[in-house]
Amino acid sequence: MKIDKEILTELKKGCDYLIKNYSHFRDYRDEIEFTDNPDEYEDFDEIYFYFPGEQDHTKVHVSTFLRLVDEIPTLEIVNKGRIRTQSLSYQIVAADPEEEHIIKNYHDFSLSLDNGIHLDIVDKPFIVGLAATKLEAYENDIWGTISPYLAIEIDYPNSKKTITNEEEEDLVKSYLFEIADSSGISLKYSQIHNPDFDYEAFEREMKEKAVENLRDLESYNEGMRLFLSALQIEDPQLKLLNFYKILEHFAPVVVNIEGNELMRKKLDTAQSQKLDGDFIRSIFDLARTYEDKFRDEELIKSIFNESFDFIGPFKYLPDSIKKKVKSQINLQNLSYDTDSEKVSIASNMVSKILYATRNRVVHSKSNFSTNGNECPMSDLNKFNEFLRNATSQTIRWYSRLPQHQKLKSIE
Repeated sequence: MKIDKEILTELKKGCDYLIKNYSHFRDYRDEIEFTDNPDEYEDFDEIYFYFPGEQDHTKVHVSTFLRLVDEIPTLEIVNKGRIRTQSLSYQIVAADPEEEHIIKNYHDFSLSLDNGIHLDIVDKPFIVGLAATKLEAYENDIWGTISPYLAIEIDYPNSKKTITNEEEEDLVKSYLFEIADSSGISLKYSQIHNPDFDYEAFEREMKEKAVENLRDLESYNEGMRLFLSALQIEDPQLKLLNFYKILEHFAPVVVNIEGNELMRKKLDTAQSQKLDGDFIRSIFDLARTYEDKFRDEELIKSIFNESFDFIGPFKYLPDSIKKKVKSQINLQNLSYDTDSEKVSIASNMVSKILYATRNRVVHSKSNFSTNGNECPMSDLNKFNEFLRNATSQTIRWYSRLPQHQKLKSIE
């Protein structure tokens, strides 16, 4: 590329700003300082930048850098995942290594919209590298500030952002949907990683959590597939739905066991009772009660009371829910010494909260009115931790059942 005086002025302007405002580039100023003589750059295509933490330089084409010269001074770190300049916005994304390789080497995801906005997936985004440099998020020769990152680049027309933050967020998600639908690759939100942490503390923590002996394998059941699926989901609302499906899947087993036991006790009384109209009506009443238990809310309540140890996972509940439960049963804590009736009340309360939260997630776009029992959105991750423990116990509970009580036998 031939460098004329005007282009050289712009290159000097951009690189001088980096040298002045970023101490790291100041240390490598010899690599990015330009003279005033365009004749020295007759065949000049790329600038070599040494970003912190990188083992090698990053080559940036002159045309790419020229486009960024006026953007660099306006860099704003909205959060560790979203970086902006006056007319560019970046959302850091990630996929598994194989998919990232495919994106970088085969796909072209560039897209121009009718309103002039241009979208693309950018590897080693320069602006993100500067943001990571500002945050000092690197470890020499271990974790760099530019090579680890892939980002959605939103290029706004006329050098200014033309939509609201909410509209930009919707645009990013719509773009991710289009990529996923067209290529089968699901990109997820990511962020600048800070490798500066206490390795010794990390190692101690991992040793404390290390699994030394697996339990005996349980026989496979459908709950295991749903459990694995739930663990792989990042969105807390969708994760909750998958955990709910596990409880919903096994709940009819509990109701059938309860119903069969009640009917057997009722029929046992026939030995000493006259089989008159009252007795026959009582059989129908019992059958109707049994049918009522197949309503969604009753199903969840039944499995909460039967399939897992409620006291153990209780500690994983969000503080907001624990506070509500403790207030209702008038206790400061829930333990194995707690009266069984109060444990049942607490269990029923949490099952109602789960049912209400599930309804809010499922019907959130259908004029759904909350009833105040839902788990706060900010507490969903913690609630899911409780559900992970409850559902894993439920899966093991089902495995221990005698064959005649399992789903295939009662269907």
